[in-house]
Amino acid sequence: MSNSEKRTVVKITALVHASQADVWQAWITPFHILKWNSAVSEWHTTFAENDLRPGGKFTSRMEAKDGSMGFDFWGTYDEIVPLQKIAYTLGDGRKVVTTFEEAAGGTWIVSNFEAESQNPVEMQEMGWNNILQNFKKICGKWRQSPFGFRNSHQCTCFKGIRFDDRRCSLPCLDQSV
Repeated sequence: MSNSEKRTVVKITALVHASQADVWQAWITPFHILKWNSAVSEWHTTFAENDLRPGGKFTSRMEAKDGSMGFDFWGTYDEIVPLQKIAYTLGDGRKVVTTFEEAAGGTWIVSNFEAESQNPVEMQEMGWNNILQNFKKICGKWRQSPFGFRNSHQCTCFKGIRFDDRRCSLPCLDQSV
């Protein structure tokens, strides 16, 4: 895409009924990403890695549960404002900005992403929105759990975690999940 061509920017939003700190933690922690990062029930995320800093990389491996297909969703962080904003560039050069704003009753998440040209914009909006709604649903379940967000996994080193890990093998924590 040349500099003169303008990409369509799509905006999705959700009010998540949890504190800004809990929403942030669930959004950025690989263990949590594995739980919510899917657009439809037939897919799941099998690997997540996150180096949350400007210039840091992230990767999520998304796969069909039947093993028929999968892809890596990856990019590089451009800007991080803890608890408030994450801006990144996807591997194909598209830009994404997500903000987190404390509000009455929870936290507003607003994501603006540049659509790619291979699939209809409406389809992309639906997929990204489904993931955001899944995040909201999962956060609601964690909020109602007696273990809450933080006790479901307290790893804060943001290294990669695989779907089938039963225990954190990282030096920051060795706790059953």
